Amino acid sequence: MPAPNDPLSQYELDLPAPIKQLLQNMLKVCGDAAVWVTLRKNTPIVKAHDPSTLVYLVVSGSMEALAEFPSGIHYSFSKFTAFDMIGELEAITGDEQYAITVKALTTCKAFCLSKEAFLDWLRQCPDASLTVCSLLAEKLFLQLKVNRSFLFLDSIDRFSLHLIACYQRQNLNAKLCLHSTRQQIADEIGFCTKTVNRCVKRLTEQGYISLEHNKIIVDQEQYQRLLALDIKPSY
Repeated sequence: MPAPNDPLSQYELDLPAPIKQLLQNMLKVCGDAAVWVTLRKNTPIVKAHDPSTLVYLVVSGSMEALAEFPSGIHYSFSKFTAFDMIGELEAITGDEQYAITVKALTTCKAFCLSKEAFLDWLRQCPDASLTVCSLLAEKLFLQLKVNRSFLFLDSIDRFSLHLIACYQRQNLNAKLCLHSTRQQIADEIGFCTKTVNRCVKRLTEQGYISLEHNKIIVDQEQYQRLLALDIKPSY
């Protein structure tokens, strides 16, 4: 049974102890400034370049981060899941605009509070501030390691990892049909479209992928073969 003064008891949440303690502290300090919200599937939560006025502490569901190009191409490059935060980096660094667009992949539940309330909470509670900053640093450090490793890969390895990530993001058990344009793939892996076309040709010839109406196909067997490449950077 939850304690009578437990501000989380009304939400009936099954949370890891550190996250539960963090949210309990937030609700006690912020009170009504922390609003429980439901985020609908396939709707944007924040948009890149919009004013960064809100911070979300995600409790359930799945979201994706989108990179947007002037050409109108949008592609997903990362996921947010339970206990991630959205907008905290902009709040802490003082950035007035959101850096990325985040869209709900499923129906999500989150606590939402203004940037000012979020910062006041951190100022008043050193323990909460340390926990939030530790979570943020861990996320950024992981991304830094991924990005640095990525720089040392050649085009075929980057493209292979891109295909693996696309397959995994869609939680497929059978077949991936990649609807990305060659330009979109080039933007993702950091090479030109000619290089992407050479990668497509090579992986098709080697049987790692197939083409259907110029769309890249990866079935389950091909996905397992891509995983077996065990790609690592050469420093």
